Amino acid sequence: MRKEKLIQYTISNIKKLPENKISEVNDYIEFLLSKIENQLLSEEVQKTVSTSKSYDFLEQDPELYSLSDIKSKYK
Repeated sequence: MRKEKLIQYTISNIKKLPENKISEVNDYIEFLLSKIENQLLSEEVQKTVSTSKSYDFLEQDPELYSLSDIKSKYK
């Protein structure tokens, strides 16, 4: 079903519901929109952090420890 047709179909079904059920549908829609918004925000933050130069200075630091510094190995 195409998006516009599906929207019209959904609206016509919502109109048939009692008011308390319409409220539930609206709550669910808001929940879905919130999830989408959070996902987009998270992706944007990850993208920004991955391209950021803020931590570049860490790459210039010498390595303080090596494998020879390990006293015992995890089994």
